[in-house]
Amino acid sequence: MIFDKRELLTCLEVIEKALPVRSPVSVINNIFLNCQEEKVLFSATNLELEIKYTLPHPGQNKFKVLLPPRIVDIIRYLPDQQVKISCDLERHGINITSGPASYSLYGADAAEYPVSSLSTEESTYVDISQARLKQALRQVVFASSNEEGRPVFTGLLFTFDETGVTITGSDTYRVALLKMSVSGSLSTPQQVLIPARTIRELVKILNDVEQTVRIGFHKNQVSFDFQQVNVVAKVLDEKFPDITGIIPSDYKTRVQLPREQFEETVTRASLLAEGINRAVCLSLNGSNLQVSTSSQVGKMEEGQAVEAEGEDFKIYLNSRFLLEMMRAVDYKLFRAEFNGTNGPVIFRPGEEEEENYLYLVLPIKMTS
Repeated sequence: MIFDKRELLTCLEVIEKALPVRSPVSVINNIFLNCQEEKVLFSATNLELEIKYTLPHPGQNKFKVLLPPRIVDIIRYLPDQQVKISCDLERHGINITSGPASYSLYGADAAEYPVSSLSTEESTYVDISQARLKQALRQVVFASSNEEGRPVFTGLLFTFDETGVTITGSDTYRVALLKMSVSGSLSTPQQVLIPARTIRELVKILNDVEQTVRIGFHKNQVSFDFQQVNVVAKVLDEKFPDITGIIPSDYKTRVQLPREQFEETVTRASLLAEGINRAVCLSLNGSNLQVSTSSQVGKMEEGQAVEAEGEDFKIYLNSRFLLEMMRAVDYKLFRAEFNGTNGPVIFRPGEEEEENYLYLVLPIKMTS
């Protein structure tokens, strides 16, 4: 088998994202190679996520073998020339040559390797562009929880209906929610809870192109098909709570914020913010919004003129929660809606932006 080095490396760098860090099931610590007529299929799985990548290969040989994960680094540092891979199927040996470099690796028998055989053509599905899906996932996934003790909040909820899809992420202290349109074949509404760590890997794989991603629905799995890639993920068997009740229908104060300027201000304040909450204080006096913080290191305060309507306020927020949101989106303006000292804060895109995104943050209750 002869491959273009860059094309092969792209393939391996995509599928290695599904390799387990350490698994007691030794067979899945490898990369599966399935050589078929006219194509070669590479895949990896951690039993929660499986990624397949197909490369064209004009040949008639059919065989399967397991490749050690070290092959990714080997291909990465080979000369920028064609790569030849040959296999000794009896001994499961792999020979790699490129220019003057030559490797002999010890592979393994692929007989016990768990490979799924899902077909999105036989399921309901929706289609969306890669660029739009990647952008949407980035704007929500950061709000999910990393605490395994609350598994329901370690996933993103995807709700598909005739109007499109709503993606929701929360760690109970904040909520990110985005709605967008999709096309496809949905006979009935679908709701799936996908692990956030799977979504983070998917974001790394998706490209900023308009080519379509097909999202297919199965009994307890969801698949993403695009270009030469097939991603299959297990869904979480948890009931995501209805968060609509915590989103205020009105506000006491609304402030128009230029995202870039506000992000720079909060970044400067976060340099002195301490403690688990990394708290910064936001206070409004007329049309002056002041961001301040104090710690054992010192104090900081910075004001800026803003467009505001409603009551003055003083509120404490987690600076990390603010910065993660602002770094995940590319809106130029925000409408920040405040609901008093202890009420939730809602960030929405500015008047000139799309109105399909919402980010809710609960304030920090400070003791005097």
